Amino acid sequence: MFMAMSATEVRRSRQINPAYFTAAIAIIALVYAVFLYASRSNETSHTSVNGAEAQAQAPFTPQPLKTAQASWQLPMPLSREAAFISNKQIFVAGGIAANKETIQTVFRINPTNGAFLKVGDLASDIHDSGCVSLTDQTLLLGGSDTQPLNAIQQIKFDGPQATTKNIGTLKSARSDAAANFYAGNVFLAGGYDGKALISTVDKSMDGTTFENFATLPTAVKNPSMVVVGDQIWVIGGETATAKSSTQLAIIDGKTGSVAELTLSHPISHTAAFVDNGTVYVVGGITNGKTRSDIQKLDSDGQLTKATSLPYAVSDAPLINYGDAWYLLGGESPTRLKSVVQISH
Repeated sequence: MFMAMSATEVRRSRQINPAYFTAAIAIIALVYAVFLYASRSNETSHTSVNGAEAQAQAPFTPQPLKTAQASWQLPMPLSREAAFISNKQIFVAGGIAANKETIQTVFRINPTNGAFLKVGDLASDIHDSGCVSLTDQTLLLGGSDTQPLNAIQQIKFDGPQATTKNIGTLKSARSDAAANFYAGNVFLAGGYDGKALISTVDKSMDGTTFENFATLPTAVKNPSMVVVGDQIWVIGGETATAKSSTQLAIIDGKTGSVAELTLSHPISHTAAFVDNGTVYVVGGITNGKTRSDIQKLDSDGQLTKATSLPYAVSDAPLINYGDAWYLLGGESPTRLKSVVQISH
């Protein structure tokens, strides 16, 4: 049955319950607080992303290099020797001694105190060979005594002593070539066969069987070679008409295509290394003068001085040990037993 409400009951029904009003205010405040929190979180997240993007897009500035004469020396004055690391020790093999005679000795050097020990002899006297270290062996590719050789010499260690032997031959006699390792392959660039300079860049999967991979625009000997990402850079060297070259050959490590660039000035007989993507060229010869600096090399061929060496030097091997690089011996123009340490 329908029953009519009195006027007083109608007025009471239209009044807002104070408890409902308080609850509504609380809900509105809560919603507003959540909105503010979400807004601030979004701003923080956006700032963080932008900061990361700004950091990623900022140009990389190479750390400055510093050089000093190391506290230790080679066992004797040497240049054009092979150098490598094995079992946290430095080894040098072959080279030209102070009396201008080629040697076949393999020395082990402890870089913490300079202690050295003869650990073996190569299969033959040799200098100016390409040197690459693989998992359990080091290979000396070609080189020269009185004439360029085609032998591939293996150095392995059975305990403290070195075992050396010839394990193959190159396609032809070859000295003064640059060697490096990339993507599981050994690369050998340029050189001299006793009659003419060599323009080929050869590749080997095992270090003993080589095939042509690329051809340098101009044949050179005594270049340096580094690997930059998927590129192989062959830097400077001697040509048939010049003691120092301005050639920079950048080779695609996957396809073998070659881009020829021009260095800002000629160089040869250098060492080279890569530090955080930056290429550095160490010492060497320009227009008959031995250099006493380390130069930064850009991908357009521009060479700029990065720092000075303690003395002018060429024809010295460079190795990376720990957080530093070591330039071992070399010519200035007489042969040296001193060592230069390069670090940050």
